[in-house]
Amino acid sequence: MSDLGDALAAVVTKTTKGWKQAKREADKQDRLSRTQRSALYHRPFVVTVRDTAFKVMPEAYAWASSDGRYLANARQIMYGARPRVLKLTVGERKRIWKNSSYFTQTLLKDYLDRYEPAWRVVWDSRGHLVEPHTGNSIGLGGAEVGQYIGEWTADRWPVVKPFELERALKTVGPHLRYANVLFIEKEGFAEVLEDAGFAQEYDLAFMSTKGLPVGAACQLAAHFNRAGVRIFVVHDFDLAGFKIVKTLREGTRRAPGARVIDLGLRLDDVEALQEEDQALPEFERLQTEEVAYKQKADPREYLRWECDATEEECDFLVSEVQYYYAQPVGYTGERVELNAMNSERFIRWLRGKLEEHEVAKVVPDREALCDAYRRALFLQALEKHATEIRDKFTKKRVPKNLAERVVEVEGWPRVSWDEAVWDIARQAAAENRPTARAD
Repeated sequence: MSDLGDALAAVVTKTTKGWKQAKREADKQDRLSRTQRSALYHRPFVVTVRDTAFKVMPEAYAWASSDGRYLANARQIMYGARPRVLKLTVGERKRIWKNSSYFTQTLLKDYLDRYEPAWRVVWDSRGHLVEPHTGNSIGLGGAEVGQYIGEWTADRWPVVKPFELERALKTVGPHLRYANVLFIEKEGFAEVLEDAGFAQEYDLAFMSTKGLPVGAACQLAAHFNRAGVRIFVVHDFDLAGFKIVKTLREGTRRAPGARVIDLGLRLDDVEALQEEDQALPEFERLQTEEVAYKQKADPREYLRWECDATEEECDFLVSEVQYYYAQPVGYTGERVELNAMNSERFIRWLRGKLEEHEVAKVVPDREALCDAYRRALFLQALEKHATEIRDKFTKKRVPKNLAERVVEVEGWPRVSWDEAVWDIARQAAAENRPTARAD
């Protein structure tokens, strides 16, 4: 084993002898060769996607949010940045667009972390927080979390707040509250519309799922139909968008289908929007993008016969066939995302669609209005006399051992501390209540 090691050491020494001598000579001269200097001095400058994305990010956000007037979701900002980046970059220009999450999850977040601009950016909810006792559920998306933090109650609050009664009726479901539902393929747009007051303006409920509608969504849509509620669907102009409409209409294995109204995007919408864009700068025009179908079956057959797509729509979405040894192995075409519109344009487009279908606010029948009017009179009278009662009870004496009694309440620890205090106060009131005199 020692002889083998000696032999290997000799071979390595002989092989590297020339390199070692050259290195010593370079160290001795303490300088670079002309070739080395030239390579350093004349190294080509490469404009990277990251540098360019950071440069155009403010302009892209301004486009997506209409100069900050609306919330902007991350993919809208990506669509605003893409044409600008592609024009300015040379080397790695396509890597960012093969996977859009590189922009939305890396470049955009890195920019926000570095410069901390006061931008209102929305990402899709990736989960939920559920509070104990209150049952409040908060989506873990940018808009929901920001609103939730802004609504946190303070460490201290008035012992008894000024008496305030709920003006609005406590309703669950569509009765007396809404008559139309908007199913949006993109979850980020619901926050944009909410922030713009769109739901309240039209008394419109929002509904969305990640990917194709699940059985529960189809079940709910069928119940909406039975209650006389109309369902409108907004989706990307692509194969997945057509599948969403088809699934809602036909249902799933365990859920029935429903009547839904397809608002688009469809080819007519795309062409109308592109026609409007002729006078706009290139960066602000509606963008289409390439799409690849990795399947042997022609997607046009599915679109044509299963989704009621027109021939023109089929040819737009699927335009080329890829062959391998004369056999079709895939297809390519184009698609258009809702995110290719900025928030202002999306709202304007959607408003036009809803007005075509005469979507309006809910005004119930006279009987419901009369009941609501009498309720309002009663509660306002109650509110008027509440201040005197409030002042009386803010000075009430409190048991010294209240903390000990809280943890001794029946059901503890599953009840909350304020529920326990309520039970203690109710018991004290019952004990002090005067009894009726016997005859």
